[in-house]
Amino acid sequence: MTVIERDESGRPTVWCDPCIAPIVGALNAGGIHTIASCCGHGRNDSTIGLTDGRWLVIAAEPPIAYEHRATTTEQKGNV
Repeated sequence: MTVIERDESGRPTVWCDPCIAPIVGALNAGGIHTIASCCGHGRNDSTIGLTDGRWLVIAAEPPIAYEHRATTTEQKGNV
């Protein structure tokens, strides 16, 4: 685990897996505070829980809807 933020006394308050530390750090630095994260460890998509209840998913492959949209755009010659 990598420490992203510490409180005034130096105690870690935000930490995460090293492979997603840059994005978790950027979110927190930008005021989008995280409560949990996992890189997926090569078996699952990465996930980041936000304090407002939303979850971000970093997927290795696009969802099927986006694959379809890309194919439709390519067919129209808008690549």
